[in-house]
Amino acid sequence: MAAIFETTDLYFASALKTFLQLPFPEIEANGRFSTFRFVTVDSVKAQAIADQFYNDTLQVPARRYAQDIRDLKALIFRAKESTR
Repeated sequence: MAAIFETTDLYFASALKTFLQLPFPEIEANGRFSTFRFVTVDSVKAQAIADQFYNDTLQVPARRYAQDIRDLKALIFRAKESTR
């Protein structure tokens, strides 16, 4: 059963996207903050990845992670521009 996994942390969202090779998330821009919504296959797995990320034990390909950060920043900018 698919579940929605949300985060406001850009770097964790990028790591989640990179590690699970997920499509781009839905982004909701709220002032200074943005919410990233991923449709995940297993929310328990997403939580396990969160635990590894925040404990500095998650390993992801560096170049893909850096590119996902840039891509998500661009999506945030576009989401904020569309709400103006």
